[in-house]
Amino acid sequence: MNTLKFGLLINADTSFIPYGNTYEIIPYNVFFDEITILKHPALQLANHEIEAAKMKVSIEKTNLLPRFNVGYSNISIKGLGADNNEYNGKDRFSSVQVGVSLPVFRKNFRSSIDAAQVMADTKSIAYETKRSEIISQIKQKYIIYKELLEQLDFYKKNAIPNAQIIRSVSENQMATGQINYLEYVILSDQATAIENDYIEMLKNLNTIIIDLHYLTTYY
Repeated sequence: MNTLKFGLLINADTSFIPYGNTYEIIPYNVFFDEITILKHPALQLANHEIEAAKMKVSIEKTNLLPRFNVGYSNISIKGLGADNNEYNGKDRFSSVQVGVSLPVFRKNFRSSIDAAQVMADTKSIAYETKRSEIISQIKQKYIIYKELLEQLDFYKKNAIPNAQIIRSVSENQMATGQINYLEYVILSDQATAIENDYIEMLKNLNTIIIDLHYLTTYY
């Protein structure tokens, strides 16, 4: 049922089944730098918004430019013309009109330009803020990633083997009557708590790795 809901959620016909039955660390060996970060989809979108805002400024500025109008006409006359001459319709007469229009309400246009420029500046600030935010997130999560790796290594080499020893010894002592049931439960709980801490730490590490993949891997 869960795999079906997941397929519906991502709108996919493929049935996705969790791989393996053991907890493992998701591989992460992505190299990243501040140039690579510029390819992040959020920054790409922010950059497009900046370009659109700049284009809006350019369009608004064109309203202050003079506009040139050119007209051309070509007609024929049949009959008596304005000059009292008779025309048979075969003669053609052409005329050209040229005009220049200047914006009258320049103050309104300048207000529109200023508003468009403010929007462009705002988009640029938003872009830099988002870039700094992503870089900060990467650095913070990478620190946590390294710390969790060290803690997991300690648990794997020391704590987990100790938990297995505690469990094995307590079971043997319980079987031979060296400890009572209450002592056995206490020792078993200690071993289980260590194993649960390890699994929780592994889950947190994989969550951090997923976040780092999102922040540093672009397709």
